[in-house]
Amino acid sequence: MDQKKTLSFLTLWVGSTISLLILSVVLGGNIVLGNMSITKPVAGLMFGLVLTVVYFLTAPAATKLNIRVKDEKAWALVFFIANVIVIWTVKRLANITAVGISSIFFVFVVAAIITLVERFVDKYSKKTLGKK
Repeated sequence: MDQKKTLSFLTLWVGSTISLLILSVVLGGNIVLGNMSITKPVAGLMFGLVLTVVYFLTAPAATKLNIRVKDEKAWALVFFIANVIVIWTVKRLANITAVGISSIFFVFVVAAIITLVERFVDKYSKKTLGKK
C-alpha cells in the first residue's frame, strides 16, 4: 500500500472515530459506545475502523457489480446506503461490537453524518496529498 493511501485511510479512520465519539455524547442515550467488556474509546475505534474499511471497499464493489455512478451526488448516495447497511448490522450485533443505537431513525442520522464526514475528509485528503 502506498503512503498516500495509508495516510488517507488513517485520516478517514480518525475522522470517523472522532465523529462517532462526538455523536455518542451529543445524542446521549440514543447512541451508546462501549459495554462492560469494551470501553467507549475502543468501541469507537473499532466502529470507525469498520466504517473506514467499508468506505474503501464500496467503490471497488460498485465497479465489480457493474453499478454505474456518474456524479458526486450519486456516489454520496451509494456511500450513504453502504453506511446504513453497515451501521444497522453493527447495531444488531451490539453484544459483540459494543455499539448500541436506539432506533432505525438514529441509524439514518449517524449514516448521514458519517457519510458527510467521509466525503469531506476524502476530498480534503486528496487535495492535500495532491491526488486528482
